Amino acid sequence: MNLLNESCYEKEKYMRVATEIAKQLYFYAQWAGRFVCKQDFRIKRSHLPSFLLIYTLGGSGILDYKGKQYHLEVNSLCFLDCQELQVYSTFKAPWTFKFIHFYGNLSTAYYNYIIQLYGAPVFSNAVSDMDHMFDRVIRNVQNTESEAFCSEYIYRILTALIAFYQRINEPFHFKSIMNYIAEHYAEPIDVEDIAQTFNFSRSYFTTKFTSATGISPYAYLKQCRIAAAKELLINTNCSVQTISELCGFSSSSSFIRTFKSVTGMTPRLYKNNDSHE
Repeated sequence: MNLLNESCYEKEKYMRVATEIAKQLYFYAQWAGRFVCKQDFRIKRSHLPSFLLIYTLGGSGILDYKGKQYHLEVNSLCFLDCQELQVYSTFKAPWTFKFIHFYGNLSTAYYNYIIQLYGAPVFSNAVSDMDHMFDRVIRNVQNTESEAFCSEYIYRILTALIAFYQRINEPFHFKSIMNYIAEHYAEPIDVEDIAQTFNFSRSYFTTKFTSATGISPYAYLKQCRIAAAKELLINTNCSVQTISELCGFSSSSSFIRTFKSVTGMTPRLYKNNDSHE
């Protein structure tokens, strides 16, 4: 039995009936809007041919779905197949969220793939313009604008979720970071600079890089610099000062100290040593 108790302080809810062309070709929005929910807000529903995206902006909600319970916190996204039984309600009022009910030929495939990636129907949003993309869909439905554009906005939301997951989780991403470090070690860069280049916080970047590669980004940067310094010591007559500059060290004293900590000898002793690694 369905239950729709849309008890709200504020409510925007817009409906649209899709054309036959939209049903054949597009992702098409069925309802979209924004709710500011009271404590007794509660939806219980199933057997609805629709997919639902919920983006929480304030307060919090609670979801029962496929035998599990999830908290819908600020900045979380929820992605549901409305054929399945879902029950969601206010946990902490006022619960503010934007929502999009949509359908279309590829909706099931996108839903299955995104849930497979994230492993759950609720996940933290880290896509910077997600709020804006929701607004584009809501205003499109409100003003009965182009169905093709509405489909494009929904597509952008779905592909942004896929792209973000791949960006932070796939191993090849860290290979590209390692390549970047190997190419730029001679510049006066540090871990903070590298993290910013790839749009990560330093702490998050360090944790993810170390987990994926088995070495911290600082250690890998130092490794690249020392390897280059060894080559220059063996194959050139460059001074220690020059080599320290060519390998990205802030000073010759920093270079000597780091080199000795890694190799057990000073750069000068390494250069004069008959056997090298």
